[in-house]
Amino acid sequence: MIDCLLNYTGNKKYGVYNCISDNTYKRLDITKAREELSYQPKFDAFKLFGYEFKD
Repeated sequence: MIDCLLNYTGNKKYGVYNCISDNTYKRLDITKAREELSYQPKFDAFKLFGYEFKD
């Protein structure tokens, strides 16, 4: 996220963005950061820790 903010070339002077991992179940919406700042989180904590969901 810091890299996205430092390299932002748009015309906004400020904004509030959620900055979390790309978890399977997110507690916050990161759509705004993805669309406006090209934020692309790299990790999913559920996958990192090998958690498997049961149907």
